[in-house]
Amino acid sequence: MQHNDIASSTGPDAQKPKAEDLGPRSPELKDFEAKVKKFFHRGQLKITEKKLERQPGGPPPGSLPQLRNEHGDVATLTIVRSPDIFDTKFRLDGWEVYDSSDNVKSAKDTSFEFHRDGTVTGKLGCNDFTAKVFFNGSHVFFHDTQLTTHRTCAAQNMEDEAAILRALKRSLNYRYAGGSEWIHMRDDVGSEYRATGLRFRSATDQ
Repeated sequence: MQHNDIASSTGPDAQKPKAEDLGPRSPELKDFEAKVKKFFHRGQLKITEKKLERQPGGPPPGSLPQLRNEHGDVATLTIVRSPDIFDTKFRLDGWEVYDSSDNVKSAKDTSFEFHRDGTVTGKLGCNDFTAKVFFNGSHVFFHDTQLTTHRTCAAQNMEDEAAILRALKRSLNYRYAGGSEWIHMRDDVGSEYRATGLRFRSATDQ
């Protein structure tokens, strides 16, 4: 087992690591940093939770963890989504069923674009569609999925489109992970061995 020489690394002659040059900080950032520092130095912290409000047509409301110090100051913690999710065109690349997956045969004819106003638009293999989405921490919930065109396409495309539409209209609460290159969404059923889901990949990667 290797032991660090604490004396040589922390003594008065120890060389301090150089901070990276991050450039000038804005007054707003400096103010935020000061508030965070003050919050964490005002006594013992307790973990509580903040109940979220139910959104119309949305999933059952969840909660977010909170930290509360001895002076009553509260900080709410939340998962931050990658902003790239809103700047990328995705294709529905595959179905995930329990511990296996299957490719969507008409993947090249699908597209999903998530917008910051809480909508998603694109193509389901043949027709264009729109839906509303709620992001809630690590979960995403689809509702009000509708086709906006009514074309007839190849049989395989129509079959895939019907299956995708059924999946989105089930209004399931999906646990998701990903960024600009891929997104995985799986039913939040408490067990990965019973979960089904959708696998998206950036259209630029295909």
